[in-house]
Amino acid sequence: MGKTFPLNSHETEKPLLFLDIDGVLSPFDAEQYPREYKRIKNSLRHLYLAKIHKDWILELANDFEIIWATGWGDKANSVIGYKLGIGSFPLLSFQNWHLKWKAIR
Repeated sequence: MGKTFPLNSHETEKPLLFLDIDGVLSPFDAEQYPREYKRIKNSLRHLYLAKIHKDWILELANDFEIIWATGWGDKANSVIGYKLGIGSFPLLSFQNWHLKWKAIR
């Protein structure tokens, strides 16, 4: 399981940046995807990423403590972090939240 990050304490002096994946990095339910976006095969969901995402995220990490805030859970690091080559970031846990609305079509 990834590192959880309690909202009432943190280990850094940098401002926090909560980063979502669907609709932020990966277009969500788009009819067409920009050509620089590539589908990540074997992903659990439709996931399209661009190589430039790595540079953007690493640049943001210079000034912010990046925390995944996504329904992807641990897969944010094991799939997205791995595929982009950005390493791991702390994860805001949604385990007690009811997020089924996002997954239902």
